[in-house]
Order: sequence, then structure tokens, then C-alpha cells
Amino acid sequence: MKSGRARLEVTETSLAPEDQEAPRLDNPAAECEQPEQQLLSGEMSQEVWSALDELSAEQRAAVVMHHMEGMSVAEIAEAMGVRPGTIMSRLARAREALRARLSQYVEGSDE
Repeated sequence: MKSGRARLEVTETSLAPEDQEAPRLDNPAAECEQPEQQLLSGEMSQEVWSALDELSAEQRAAVVMHHMEGMSVAEIAEAMGVRPGTIMSRLARAREALRARLSQYVEGSDE
């Protein structure tokens, strides 16, 4: 981790089509968790999706392509018709916005 700050990682590999259930960002082993843990996992999942919705369309697209679809910065830049530096900037700004919005869920956050 850079400078000891917590890092938010989005690990879903794809978004589900409209006719399928939305992907879950909570713990797949939730059945083994205590009810309090299940509640927090579900709440966090809702908060992550809500935070993603608050990003600009460009930032959200970059985050989805990079963190959920596994595309490289160069691939995203080509797909969006912009320079790689623009994508890196969008990703950095999106991560900061997500970190600020979701700081209560990130262990070791500065806040």
C-alpha cells in the first residue's frame, strides 16, 4: 500500500445483464458468518454500488473496465478514444471518491 493508506479494491469480474441478478460484492462465505457480519456485508455491497453510481460516467466506465472486466489502462484508452494518462487520471479520481465515500468500510482508513 502506498504511504500506509488503505486501498479499496473492486473485485467483481463483470456486470450482469439486466435479465440476471446483479453481482454481489459481499463475502461468498456469508452463510458461515454471524448475522451481524451478513448485515454489514450486504450493507457494504449496497454502498459500493451506490458510490459507483455517484461517479461521473467516464470515471465509472474506467473503474468497471479496469477493476471489474480486467482491462488494462491501454485497452481502456483505446476503447474510449483517449490517452492512457486520461484513463489513469480518471481511475485515480474515482478511487479517491470511492475511498472518501466508503471510508467507514475500509480498514485502516485515515478518517
